[in-house]
Amino acid sequence: MVSEFDPKKVHLIERDDLHILFCKDTLEFYNIDCEDADMARPFIIENSKYVDEDDIQTLKNQNILNILQFNISEDCNLNCAYCAAEGGTYGRKAGKISPETALKGLEIILSHYKGINNIQFFGGEPLLNLKAIKAIVEYLHQYKEDHPDFSMPKFNINTNGTILNDEIIAFLKKYPSVMIVISLDGPEIIHNRFRKNRSGKGTFQQIVNNINLLYQETGQPVGIEMVYGTHFLEAGVSLRSALEHLESLLPPNKHTIFAAPLVVNDISPTEVKKYHGYHPDLIPDYIEMIQLGFAEFRQGKTPIFSSKVTSTVKTLLNKKTSKHFCIPSKTKLMIDAQGNFVPCNAFVNRPDYHIGHISDPESFKNNIGKFEDIFLAKRKTTYYKECAHCWAFHLCTFCMSHIFKGEKPEMDEIDPNLCETHQAITEEIVLQLGSLAKDPELWQRFKSYIQSSA
Repeated sequence: MVSEFDPKKVHLIERDDLHILFCKDTLEFYNIDCEDADMARPFIIENSKYVDEDDIQTLKNQNILNILQFNISEDCNLNCAYCAAEGGTYGRKAGKISPETALKGLEIILSHYKGINNIQFFGGEPLLNLKAIKAIVEYLHQYKEDHPDFSMPKFNINTNGTILNDEIIAFLKKYPSVMIVISLDGPEIIHNRFRKNRSGKGTFQQIVNNINLLYQETGQPVGIEMVYGTHFLEAGVSLRSALEHLESLLPPNKHTIFAAPLVVNDISPTEVKKYHGYHPDLIPDYIEMIQLGFAEFRQGKTPIFSSKVTSTVKTLLNKKTSKHFCIPSKTKLMIDAQGNFVPCNAFVNRPDYHIGHISDPESFKNNIGKFEDIFLAKRKTTYYKECAHCWAFHLCTFCMSHIFKGEKPEMDEIDPNLCETHQAITEEIVLQLGSLAKDPELWQRFKSYIQSSA
């Protein structure tokens, strides 16, 4: 069997009596016996370099925008220690996008693209500017009536969960397609240390109360985002126990918990610079969470997984490969509060990356192609030569803002801890899937469960 595979395009994952041949290109995996594994091992090691093929033109020809972000409010009512948006203002004067600015930008986007898959309302704290959110949602519902062939985007609001009132609830009831994701870095001892209001008070209980009220009124939220890093280990809290704790506190609706690794940079406060979401010390924690989740499934229980696990599993099962990181300006765009078009939220306060302004529609149309070329050129293997040796090449989906540095489009080296963490998590998931696949009935049940999960 081993002889049927190109050794440049496979990876061998082993533990105990499991020997799994993972195909880099197709994301398929096969249980093999010990004899085949012994034969394959030296050839795979010798021929590990990945051979890439060019598909940039295919991407360039796509004219559907996957994500359109609105920086609805460049202001915030909290003072979170690890805020990537510098207190919500992105280092600029606090402000909110006007409904007129937002709709003008939306009109330009609709004139340039055939469709939009997702619209994200970002901040700062977006619910400080419900007026602009309403204007955009109402405009697109009317646009759909006028253009029946138009496919309505999915709407998502990323909020800190501290603002909830009758107006917000009435809006969500009227437009149930608007999805809410709330930041909650539980348990309380961790959340309240880093997520405080302007008076310095922790916000944990306020957010939990709002989540329960929101659920009673609307059945939301659909997601919880939890910033995770080595500060959890310092507090003696494992990723698994944190997920369990949140599940015990939250209403029993169908939500996803996103464990977002903490990323620090030059502007991060001193208090958080020593903590990291990608660190070798966290790998056993990630592995434990995966193993316990699969053990629960085998026992007939509902497993507790983070979104990283479920998304990786879905990618493997759906065979959805990727040769690029996220591609700002091509698959994602943002309109900021000042009316600038920028590649994504990570580039709001970096004028060199501003594509154009809503006051000059031609500036956007003239510049967007140049920015697409810049980011498309930062393909994995054509820029990062170490990616050419990585068996998990097609499963890497890191945000480019983590590695895009300086005022010009140049990248630093990828943090090796980021790669090590990603590879370790993926290997454990493939091992667990390979073990499940030995039992056809269990395997079919698991695939059905994952495809139906949030």
